[in-house]
Amino acid sequence: LGSVDQFRDGPISPFRILIGSVIGPANMKSVLVAALLLGLLLGLPKAGGAQKVPGSSRVLVLLETGDRSGLLEEIRTHPDSVRSALADLFRRAARAPDSTDRVAYLDSAKGLAQAYSQVWGDPFLTRQVERFTRWSMEERAETLEADSLRLEGIEAYYSEGPEAAMRFWGRALALCRGIQDESGQAVLLGNLGAGFFALGDLDRAMRYYDGSMELATEIGDHRTRGTALGNIASVHKDRGDYGLAAEYYQLALETRAVTGDRNGEVADLNNLGLVMEALGDLEGAEEQYQQALRLNLRDDRSRSAANNLTNLANLASRRGRYETALGLYTEALANRLKTGDRQGEALDRQNLGLLYLNWGDYPASAQFLQASLAILEELDMPLWAAEV
Repeated sequence: LGSVDQFRDGPISPFRILIGSVIGPANMKSVLVAALLLGLLLGLPKAGGAQKVPGSSRVLVLLETGDRSGLLEEIRTHPDSVRSALADLFRRAARAPDSTDRVAYLDSAKGLAQAYSQVWGDPFLTRQVERFTRWSMEERAETLEADSLRLEGIEAYYSEGPEAAMRFWGRALALCRGIQDESGQAVLLGNLGAGFFALGDLDRAMRYYDGSMELATEIGDHRTRGTALGNIASVHKDRGDYGLAAEYYQLALETRAVTGDRNGEVADLNNLGLVMEALGDLEGAEEQYQQALRLNLRDDRSRSAANNLTNLANLASRRGRYETALGLYTEALANRLKTGDRQGEALDRQNLGLLYLNWGDYPASAQFLQASLAILEELDMPLWAAEV
């Protein structure tokens, strides 16, 4: 049965296709989703598939109006919005023609990072603001260029496939190495690992994930470390070592709590559900998927919610509840279309085609499978296309 192994949601989740259990004559498809890590300066994709970080605009308004209590509460309830707000302040500072404005933006960034540290007890963002302040104008410009390349890579992943994305991330990594931006390097090593994971190269994926985790641990970036731990867990899961996978997912969950990484939390919940399903605990798996779905819907993460819906659909199919599966696949597909997730669309169209094939509705099956194949050919994913 097809499953979605999701790391973060968030807007970014590359995946790899596997063959799962048999329902009738056809195999549903399993998809393992590894997170694309978000750097401090990394905002969200600007394309149609972008998902807004809840509260980022509110954080800036509260910061500008001096509403300290409101700001602290917003940071507590929407911690992800802080990085997005800091990214915006950094861009404004780098582009401001007047030195007075640059200083004002950086002072605001410093105050925001300190407020985040007060709420979550994590000083990493404060150190990042200090580092950005020390950099020359040229170094700041290179950081922004690396940030743009990261964004382009994320958008390219969904529109063109992992190989296209990795070309952008490789260029961004070279820029970060040139200015000794270790946090950016940790992020990009993780993204490149996710690219190799999507291509099925688990050994290289693990090497990049390990490098990301080690560097993030060294610089105290708990956010990136948590994502790397979760990605490593998915490699272990993909290799069939479910016990080790569960251990790493638990480590990732513990690390997410340090930074309030809600995206990572729902991803780990989802992935633990996959482990439970693999071990035959279907009720436990459904509970994890439903919990992840509720949190994703609450925070308006449509792309990640689609992954949960696909997992629930696969679970329903495994139990023989085909009408329920049809409704869940259809809902997941609607989310893919809304967010511009072309690979996710191909996945759900393929699963719908296989479901209709099991029912003996060959015209409907052919229609969905042909649509899936057309997307995969467009994205230049020949191995997956060959399976379809």
